[in-house]
Amino acid sequence: MRPLAETLASEFFDTIIDRYPISVTEDTLVLDVIKLMNKEGKTINDVLVVREQQVIGLFSEQDVVRLVSTGVNFAHAKISEFMRNSVFTLTESQIEDFIFPQSLFLLFEQYHLRILPILDRQGNLLGNITLEKIYQALLAKDDGEKYRQQYKLLSLLESVVTNSKDAVVITEANSLDTPFNSCIVYVNQAFTDMSGWSYWEILGKTPSILQSELTDNSVYELIYTTIQSGLRVTTEFINHHKNGSKYWVEADIFPIVDQNGEITHFVNIQRDITSHKLIEDNLWSSVQLFQQLVENIHQVLFVRDVKQDKIIYINPAYEKIFGRKRDHLYENPEELIDAIHPEDRERLSAKITTSLDGNYNEEYRIIRPDGEVRWIWTRAFPLKNNVGEVYRLTGISEDITERKQAQNILQETNADLERRVSERTKILKQTNHQLMDEIQERLKIEEELRQSQQMLRLVMDNIPQGIFWKDRDSTYLGCNRNFAYNAGFDNPQLIVGKTDYDLCWSKEYSESSREWDFKVMATNQPQYHIIETQHQFDGKQVWVETNKVPLHDAQGNVVGILGTVEDITERKQSEETLLGFRKAIECASDAICMTDSQGNIIHLNRAFKELFEYTTEELNTAGNLAAIYASHSDYRKVSAKIHIGKSWRGAVKMRSKSGRILDIELRTDAIKNFTGESIGTVNINTDITQRLRTETELRLRERAIAASNNGVLISDATIPNNPIMYVNSAFENITGYSISEAIGQTRDFYINNDLEVNKLFPEEQINNFCSTIICNYRKDNSEYWNELSISPVYSHDGILTNFIVVQTDITDYKKLEQQLREALEKEKELNELKSRFVSTTSHEFRTPLTTILSSSELLENYGHKWNKENRFKYLRKIQTAVKHMTHLLEDVLNLEKAEAGKLQCKPTYFELVKYCFSLVEDLQINQPHTKILFDCEYKSIEVYMDANLLRHILNNLLSNAIKYSPDMQPINFMIAIQNHQAIFTIKDQGIGIPEEYLPHLFQSFNRASNVDNIQGTGLGLSIVKKCIDICQGDINVTSEVGNGSVFTVKLPLNMATDS
Repeated sequence: MRPLAETLASEFFDTIIDRYPISVTEDTLVLDVIKLMNKEGKTINDVLVVREQQVIGLFSEQDVVRLVSTGVNFAHAKISEFMRNSVFTLTESQIEDFIFPQSLFLLFEQYHLRILPILDRQGNLLGNITLEKIYQALLAKDDGEKYRQQYKLLSLLESVVTNSKDAVVITEANSLDTPFNSCIVYVNQAFTDMSGWSYWEILGKTPSILQSELTDNSVYELIYTTIQSGLRVTTEFINHHKNGSKYWVEADIFPIVDQNGEITHFVNIQRDITSHKLIEDNLWSSVQLFQQLVENIHQVLFVRDVKQDKIIYINPAYEKIFGRKRDHLYENPEELIDAIHPEDRERLSAKITTSLDGNYNEEYRIIRPDGEVRWIWTRAFPLKNNVGEVYRLTGISEDITERKQAQNILQETNADLERRVSERTKILKQTNHQLMDEIQERLKIEEELRQSQQMLRLVMDNIPQGIFWKDRDSTYLGCNRNFAYNAGFDNPQLIVGKTDYDLCWSKEYSESSREWDFKVMATNQPQYHIIETQHQFDGKQVWVETNKVPLHDAQGNVVGILGTVEDITERKQSEETLLGFRKAIECASDAICMTDSQGNIIHLNRAFKELFEYTTEELNTAGNLAAIYASHSDYRKVSAKIHIGKSWRGAVKMRSKSGRILDIELRTDAIKNFTGESIGTVNINTDITQRLRTETELRLRERAIAASNNGVLISDATIPNNPIMYVNSAFENITGYSISEAIGQTRDFYINNDLEVNKLFPEEQINNFCSTIICNYRKDNSEYWNELSISPVYSHDGILTNFIVVQTDITDYKKLEQQLREALEKEKELNELKSRFVSTTSHEFRTPLTTILSSSELLENYGHKWNKENRFKYLRKIQTAVKHMTHLLEDVLNLEKAEAGKLQCKPTYFELVKYCFSLVEDLQINQPHTKILFDCEYKSIEVYMDANLLRHILNNLLSNAIKYSPDMQPINFMIAIQNHQAIFTIKDQGIGIPEEYLPHLFQSFNRASNVDNIQGTGLGLSIVKKCIDICQGDINVTSEVGNGSVFTVKLPLNMATDS
């Protein structure tokens, strides 16, 4: 229980309890009870029925009305027949656990009570409490306002606890050794929602009822150790729900102490983190799976820190391919550069340096420690932070030695093939002359053939396919215009006599074409649907489909081939697009479903099957898409939209095969053919269940932060100077800056001390929680003190991303601390003054006392022998010493009066010039060796002043001027009138005052260093200053060492009487 609540409980209990309640026994007649309820004209609403001081029933005015309506004979009926047997009571020990008075009000309201009987520890009736008694106590004349304020404060606090989303449990602190065996005295509604235990079910029980055996004992040991030290502890453990289930909580446990510093209770604030724990477990499983994948792939995966220029991770494949240890690479990142072949090292280093965005794709050689040279292919890509800066470089390196070796062999083979082709071409040229004669003969035949084929050529030239024919040597005999155009000829005749090598085809295509020609002629079998890429004369590469059939002479011998070529580029692109589309659908993370025009399922991707747990056949059997909608109205609404050919977008609830309810973001479109007719639908389902839960949790946490009294701000740790990303409203209240003014500001905005910035944010950044107390300035430049608690936030891969700063205003505490420090300084100064006073006054009294003692002893022993003049000499010494001591005592008494505020200004009317003449004459009599020159231009000045205070002021100033001046040196004393003030000027030609002593001149017991052996207490000027202040005047001093001092005093001619 908090100290304020304890005070209220102690003060209120005796005030609000009626220790002499109206009660009757069970045998009392109803008529007597009704008379008792209206005794002496006072209406009593409720009467308790007791048996041997035990409460057994209650009779109220509602019961009277009920009995009147039933016609009961009150004169003969006993109260036990009509009383209510169920009476809500509290024991004296239970009432002490209530936080007064708010908890009592809630109790009365919750149970609709009119009267609350209080029992002692033996169960006997001690008294009762009513709402009227509580109101009367709160509105009492003397303390009503105090209790109203305290009640208002407690109401606010009780409302915060009652409506908190976090569970609050308060237990007694009977024993610090066994805190989980202490009784529970309070829980809020959030605790009931979390655990299933209601307030009255859990009241009086111990927290051990909630403990789970799944929680590690070290957690409980941490709690025991921490709270035994009186400290706050935050931890996580598992609790038992009332229904037997288990749930994770994050608990914040701290003690409550009373006014004597004793721990009386513990407060346990709990948050349900079960879903968070499940997410962590799933995330950990994903991390483990990814780690196993990375650790077992054959490629080298590496991650490099760009700023620190070091490798922060490389997988085991590095040791197998590079033949070096990973540990050595972590210690020496340059080992990776040293492993590169000297001929490739400079090229690769330059490539990495010039690739500002971190992207590079290179092949290079390395030298393993055993001397073996291997070819490596490395592709690297950057990772950027929120501001677009590259802070990580991730890459994959693969051993391509075997591929390189195969390429070298292929190059050698190609060179050999080119050599053979060249030789064969030479042979063909040699035999070409031999064939010329045969060609001439054939020309005659061909001429006849051409004439007969003119009609056929017209047909061939107008069809879209290319047509060609060759002889047995794969030499072109002719083609149509389309084929000639693709080969780069305007006239088909130009292709006659040429081979594929003479055309614009690539070498690979020409060789492939000849191979198919010879295969067709050798096998005497046609070849259809030969699909290849072909380079045309305009540089374009197209896909073509070729068909080749053998040509026969009259005897059936193969004499050549006939072929057709068709450009199928668009068809091929469509096929590839369709294939890519299918792969994209299958690999998509969204669940995708396609239906035909009848609503039958025709395709489900992998994500759909995993999310909804249906195969295509199972979903069709279950009723198509209608089976997965949680609400049939949603299904009808979506179907109606698609039926009219429109798209549908929105969030719906769906159900998996196992019955899980899912939040789905649905996008549905109709699939239409080229005529615009709908032939099916495509449905894209995105699971947003977890996202909605996360958003809800974030909104709740943001509300909790916004409602905090402490200023909370979040800054971006990835950007220099950590700009502010978020502040709550409490930050506005503390600093005076609005949220829009704070967002984007650097950390200097809330830490204006460079030393504190370097301490809290070193170059290597902070890794743990830290706190400090600094002085800052609000927007209106007012100063305030705050305690900053700074916590770093890391991403899942250990990168520092943010700082969370909690700001607590401790200005009032600092002011109190400063006041205490000043009070201690004043106390110290007072002690020093006391010591100096004792030392100074003892010395000052010792000298005149010595003079009195010695002079009196001389008079006693030799006075009868001396003449009258010698005896008077020693008598005057005694008188002078007595006057000196009297003056000292007056100074001390006046200083004491001034310090105590007892020295008051009591002005009277008197003539100032005559007063000053008299004062000078008195001083002159006692100081015959010094001349006081009094000067005043007025013969008479009537004033209204305190003559006694004025005598202290002038007497001390003139006495000091005489004391610190050489003999026979005159003292100037002048009076002037200006602005309704009397101006007194006292000027001497004495030793003067050093400049460094002038600021402390009017402090008690303060004397300059050049006074030597001149007697004095250091009180005179202090008394002068206090007297002048009381008179509402002013004093000014000018002095020069060796040339004297000038004191100027200004006093009002008419002093106020209330100074």
